Amino acid sequence: MRAIFRLFLLLVGGFLTFGSALAQDDSGAESKNDDEFTFVDFMKKVKADHPLALVSQGQVELGKAALMKARGGFDPKASFGISQKYFGGQSYYNVLDGGLKVPVWFGAQINAGIEQGEGDYVNPESYTPDAGLYYAEMSIPVGRGLFTDERRTALRKARFYTSYTEEERLALVNNLLYNAGKAYWQWFYAYHALMVREESKSLAENRLEAIRRKVNAGDKPAIDTLKALIQVQSRQMDLEQATADLYEASQYLSTFLWAKGVVPLELGENIKPSGSDEIHGQIAEDETTTDIETLLAEHPELRQKQLELDMLKTDRRLKKEMLKPQLDLKYRLLSEAVEDPENKYDFGFDNYKWGLKFGIPIFLRKERADLRKNRVKIEQAKLKIEDKRVSLLAKARTAWKRSEISARQVGLFSDALDNYRLLMNAELRLYDSGESSLFLVNTRELHYFDARIKLLKTVAENRKSVLAREYSLARLEGVY
Repeated sequence: MRAIFRLFLLLVGGFLTFGSALAQDDSGAESKNDDEFTFVDFMKKVKADHPLALVSQGQVELGKAALMKARGGFDPKASFGISQKYFGGQSYYNVLDGGLKVPVWFGAQINAGIEQGEGDYVNPESYTPDAGLYYAEMSIPVGRGLFTDERRTALRKARFYTSYTEEERLALVNNLLYNAGKAYWQWFYAYHALMVREESKSLAENRLEAIRRKVNAGDKPAIDTLKALIQVQSRQMDLEQATADLYEASQYLSTFLWAKGVVPLELGENIKPSGSDEIHGQIAEDETTTDIETLLAEHPELRQKQLELDMLKTDRRLKKEMLKPQLDLKYRLLSEAVEDPENKYDFGFDNYKWGLKFGIPIFLRKERADLRKNRVKIEQAKLKIEDKRVSLLAKARTAWKRSEISARQVGLFSDALDNYRLLMNAELRLYDSGESSLFLVNTRELHYFDARIKLLKTVAENRKSVLAREYSLARLEGVY
């Protein structure tokens, strides 16, 4: 029952959140029309609450976790070990070793601790005074591992990966907002196209009633009634199709509406998009020129390819290091606990332990093969970067050119629509004066309403092209 109650509260909170989002404009003030769902409000809600937007945040957390793990390779490590043997009531040995190991960035490692060994059968090498021996040790790779090693390479790659996940987040959000934006403009077109079809059908019905009155009065032939009725039926079919298109567009748009990434929301029937005249007025204000190549350098997909190359170069540095011989130097200072309370330890250069370890594969075939594979991968990564850059540049240029052309097309259709309106009104006056036919009136009227539909479609396509323009440069998250 508690789980059901929590789900109920979440659902209510989600719908309240959605309602408040529709009632606010960009500045946070109440919208003039509570039923209007603007494009900016829609994109902000998608960016804030869509599950994929929240998933993209998780990618960044993965990068941070990988960086933390790599830094863990340099964490100090405390250790303690004890080994004892008793047999036949006799203590054979008691060996203890405990201390702290501290890795250093340049490849060395510092160890400090205490070792103690006692018993009748303790290994002479492990024997210590009763109080034990304190030691301070440094291990330095003089050959392989001096300039880089697995730990330092892992940390450098983790830093690159952190940046990679941020670019991945940007790419995910960019794709999400692009698909959501296209859904909005399809809904915008379907809604206003339905309004035009309703107006067209209403006009045909009014004309049918007017013709019937004129036929009854003997001013018009009876055949005009049939012609007008056919127009009503034809426009009714167009209206039904427009209704189905709007329903489909609304349902698809609803798939992008969520409350906190958990509760899916439905678009209310009374919710409507921005007005067509308002959107039409924004087209002339759009930016039309920019330095595409400069902006493209920051595209997340291109940056991801570059970061992959950087990680390969980091690997190359390590693989070159593996060609060197292993030469590890270890030096340990020893001290016995003393009675002086002011100086409990007596580390001197007379008590020490040191060692030198050398090794190198005779042919280095594994190391040379790894380096060769890395070089091939680096060349492939460079080619992929160039291919991606050219591909993105072509898409960006195409998107910008389409937005410019579609803006001009909107202007041309607007002028054409004015002419269609003048022609329709002129034909109506001729028909009322008996100098034209109902066929010509219907033809002019159909051309006029078709032109309005085409203008709406062109405006929607222009908005999609502007969306594609910003998408091509991966700027959608910054815009919305």
